[in-house]
Amino acid sequence: MEKIKKEYKNILAIYTTYKRLKRELGKPERYPLDPQKIEEDLSSAEFFKLINQG
Repeated sequence: MEKIKKEYKNILAIYTTYKRLKRELGKPERYPLDPQKIEEDLSSAEFFKLINQG
């Protein structure tokens, strides 16, 4: 259980960073925390394209 909590905290930290970067790139994320949406966002080609442009 402790490992799951640690992984969840890491995922939330990564997602928080993702949302901050999207906001800085002018494309703020407006979705509530949803595990499937988080996975889609963090693996999206659009996000990496924005990072490369920014």
